[in-house]
Amino acid sequence: MTDPSKHIPSVPPIASYPKREQATRREVIRRLTDANYILAPYLEQHLVSTHPIRDGFLPKGSDFRDFTLIENKGRYHAFYIDVRHGKHSRRPDNPFYNGHASTEDFIHWEIHRPPLLPIDGTWEGGRVGAPFVFPVSGLKHLEEYTGHKIRFVKIYTGLSERLCQSLGMAFSEDLMHWTRYDTNPVFQPVNLEWCEWSRTTLSNCRDPHVMKLGRRYILYYTALQRNGDPCVAAAESTDLEDWTDRGPVLSRPFRDVMPAMLESACVYPVGKKFVLTYTHQGGVWYALSDDPLSFGIGEKLIDGYWAMEQVKVKGNRWLVAFFRQHAQNRPGTMFLGVLTWRGSNASVRICKTKRDVQTFL
Repeated sequence: MTDPSKHIPSVPPIASYPKREQATRREVIRRLTDANYILAPYLEQHLVSTHPIRDGFLPKGSDFRDFTLIENKGRYHAFYIDVRHGKHSRRPDNPFYNGHASTEDFIHWEIHRPPLLPIDGTWEGGRVGAPFVFPVSGLKHLEEYTGHKIRFVKIYTGLSERLCQSLGMAFSEDLMHWTRYDTNPVFQPVNLEWCEWSRTTLSNCRDPHVMKLGRRYILYYTALQRNGDPCVAAAESTDLEDWTDRGPVLSRPFRDVMPAMLESACVYPVGKKFVLTYTHQGGVWYALSDDPLSFGIGEKLIDGYWAMEQVKVKGNRWLVAFFRQHAQNRPGTMFLGVLTWRGSNASVRICKTKRDVQTFL
């Protein structure tokens, strides 16, 4: 059996780089730990569309960001970051929270009450965002705590008032009512030699995704390494409570052009391989590997869309979803697409009509 610890690479200290590069890397870290560095423009116009497939789905009054989609009894539920002020999500004066909407056909949507809101004075007192929801069974040890059957688990990003990012967990039987895990946060990259993370400042540990592989749950998240290189990292668990660090699974060289972080990573099986999708340099990338704990940079799949999520699979075709920022004078908006696999190559087209979607429903 392969020793999983061999997956964790050593991260060279900044002092080992040439002096000019040392200064550049320290500047990258400064930017990525400074809440006020980037300011997005205020929203000047918010158009509400009656064609949410063609124009994208956007709840009224929202700025739709990182999301997850899950089906239950023929209805698709979207849990997403709901940003309200139209300013950059890293600004301390711009709170956001989990939004919730559902649909049967991706045309007619119902907006529900927010399932999770920040809790003052806690690890998630600043804001709650970037959720991932997945179905589970057999969690007897956790059902004893909640007092109800657990059919769904949500792993989500919580931010303190100082914008330290950690991952929390909540449970549900029906996707409408949620119980937080009593010892949240469930995961923090604390005291990891490779990771730039602190409880006292803006720290990167967000955008969770969980893949079940046999008896293992593999948790993927995005983080910043101590040398200034952004990465997708992983941790493993067999019970969703105790997590073991597996280190970076994909690392990209730092860039001095913002945004430099990797965002919204997801991993799915494709035949006997695994595909990691992530957002970087203004679009979605994908990388294939035989090993779910080690990926290369891969190739860009699409420009202008972020945070691709798998919705439904039909043979070699996937119904997928993205969000897009500031399209047609609108804030963050969710779009659907059809991804087609031809061997190890993927291509995607954006859905324009309900016919594009109905073949999957």
